[in-house]
Amino acid sequence: MIQIKKREIFWYFFTLGLLTIGGGYVMISLMEKELCDKRKWLTKDEFLEIIAVAQSLPGILATNTSTFVGQKLLGTSGAIVATLGVTCPSFIILWSLYPLLLKSFQNDSINKVYLGIQAGVIILILNSAVNLFKSSVKTRFSKAIFIIAILALIILKINPIYIVIFGFIAGYMSMFWERKL
Repeated sequence: MIQIKKREIFWYFFTLGLLTIGGGYVMISLMEKELCDKRKWLTKDEFLEIIAVAQSLPGILATNTSTFVGQKLLGTSGAIVATLGVTCPSFIILWSLYPLLLKSFQNDSINKVYLGIQAGVIILILNSAVNLFKSSVKTRFSKAIFIIAILALIILKINPIYIVIFGFIAGYMSMFWERKL
């Protein structure tokens, strides 16, 4: 088993929080590569479970995910350290740069830079979506739920919250259906 220290967790999540532009979905892609592939702190299945729980709870996805990763690695102290690590950079940056940020939104050149960054962030989010799809939608049942959810979202314009509730109920009911077979 790999020995992990609290300071390693803190500095990993601090660096992630400091250098990641685009929020939680961008961080998911980076976390998966680093935590599962490079550091081997988690398996892909463990990471997928963490993402599923983190997305289902209210709050910021990056913070929820970091908290659960820390919890999985070192218990409560790991959760605290990971949460502090991922949130400290944002707090420090916003606190120190707030006056400059207000002025930057009124500058056309800086707004064009933000648009360029947004385009790159979209690619990272799509990468996360593809990876989540590959690791989540494996069975005929999960493919059917996926197709129904996509159709309900795009064609019927159903609120995503109802789609999540539907997915939960369908998944829960499938447990009983599989037992009867």
